[in-house]
Amino acid sequence: MLNAHLADRATKGQESYWALKGLPPFPAVVTRLLGLLATDNYQMHQLVDLIRADPMFASELLLATNSAKYGSRKEVTGIRHAVALLGMETLRSFAVAVSLRMYVGRVARQDQLGKIWRHSLATAVICDLLAECNPEITKNSRDDTAYVAGLLHDIGSLGLMVAHPKEYAEALGNAIQESKDLREIEQNMFQLDHCAAGHRIACAWKFSPAIAEVALRHHQEPSGGDFTLLEQVKVGVLMADALGYEVVPPQHVMTLAELAELLPAAARVRFNTQIDMLPGRIAERIRSFEL
Repeated sequence: MLNAHLADRATKGQESYWALKGLPPFPAVVTRLLGLLATDNYQMHQLVDLIRADPMFASELLLATNSAKYGSRKEVTGIRHAVALLGMETLRSFAVAVSLRMYVGRVARQDQLGKIWRHSLATAVICDLLAECNPEITKNSRDDTAYVAGLLHDIGSLGLMVAHPKEYAEALGNAIQESKDLREIEQNMFQLDHCAAGHRIACAWKFSPAIAEVALRHHQEPSGGDFTLLEQVKVGVLMADALGYEVVPPQHVMTLAELAELLPAAARVRFNTQIDMLPGRIAERIRSFEL
């Protein structure tokens, strides 16, 4: 199914859009769910009814909820139970992860392309931990924005691999074998790299401006300034690489200890107390959404 927004832009002389022209749209149920969760006056039955209206999404949500083992001793068989178990704070990030799992589907079962999916999940978990370590964000006010941003930072790569699985696998293979910058190969093959593609997709799918910025700029060097959402994702991407979840092996891999120096002092102290648990936390989340 053609994404009308991207198709329209592609017909107006912007040749860089041709690679996204046949991209399927993001699951409508998730777009509506995110819109509902962004309001302050929704009720649980509205969430449940919305999820039940899409049987495929509902079944995927139940599958992921059970595999994640969110503290339930019994099998989760109903949508209301799943929503209650997850809690409103994590439903958004869980819904985005489930929808991405559906979106990439069988394509990500290819070993090369599956690296992008695992890298995205690893980055999301790391960004979530970095948010937990940020002393400016209390437990009472913290939401899942950092997790969602980490999960969606490579939406450009995921989009290109869904639209052109064979060609994108070839691009990844070339980048690995020739030790080249993947973005350079993408530019030559598709006339745009995954950062530009991610920005286009995020705007077309009406994600927040912050997500669009993360998709565009996540490969820039961390600034060492204010620890914004973008800075969290930049560091999270490098930490995912350091833990072996890279898409293409970087020429220089920094250690977690070196990367922790990029965090604000208070966040660094908290992060260092939890650093040993990070690999297991990532592995558990990847198992929860195994393709």
